[in-house]
Amino acid sequence: MPSFLSDFFKKTISQEAGLKKLSNKGKYFLEILVLTAALIIACLFWNSPFIFPIKLFVVLLHEASHAIMTFLTGGSVTGIDVNFQIGGSCVSKGGNSALIACSGYLGSIVLGGILFYSSTDQKMNRIVFNIFAVLFVILLAFVKGNFSIFFVLFIVLFLIASPRLLPSNAQLIVTSVLGSLSLLYAVIDMQQDLFQEGYHQTDAEIMSSSTGLPALFWSILWLVIAFGLLYFLLKKKFKIKW
Repeated sequence: MPSFLSDFFKKTISQEAGLKKLSNKGKYFLEILVLTAALIIACLFWNSPFIFPIKLFVVLLHEASHAIMTFLTGGSVTGIDVNFQIGGSCVSKGGNSALIACSGYLGSIVLGGILFYSSTDQKMNRIVFNIFAVLFVILLAFVKGNFSIFFVLFIVLFLIASPRLLPSNAQLIVTSVLGSLSLLYAVIDMQQDLFQEGYHQTDAEIMSSSTGLPALFWSILWLVIAFGLLYFLLKKKFKIKW
């Protein structure tokens, strides 16, 4: 690891002694503050180079979720792609179209929740990262395009190396941020849909066509599930009983 990054993490982690004096509820509210700040920064700077790798990782989880549901419902995947415009696609044949459309955000919520909760324990974190690395290696068989292949390989290397090279507490912080942004991807993507120029069909609109329920219903449902799961995991992480 570069020395300046190592020094930064050591200085950051050296403050942990002060954090230990906080009660579990204090740590709970502090993490909510940090995650809220991370979400706001992500929404405001989602198209910036600084957020670029995180953004692609979150998009890739979303498309991987579509692919997994495609296989589970008897379909086949012909290609998975992420690109410089931070778009993603999972081209499939067969399967249940409604479940496949719904699985993008729900999969991001579940996989993001698993990542986030693994930040509670170093051993569990390493196991989860290894499982995710295997998942992405399998997905390589369906990834199309040189950039997409390169990025998936980069993610695999990151998932393998990160728990072994980063200081343990820094690794758990990185995991917490990645997990929460993946879990709350529906929030980020919704504000992008509201304010970006141009048109593209959303998963919510596909669900609306399949079920007859308004796209807004599905968007709100995914938001409620995402925030509800994050609230539950935070309480569980800090062992809080109200």
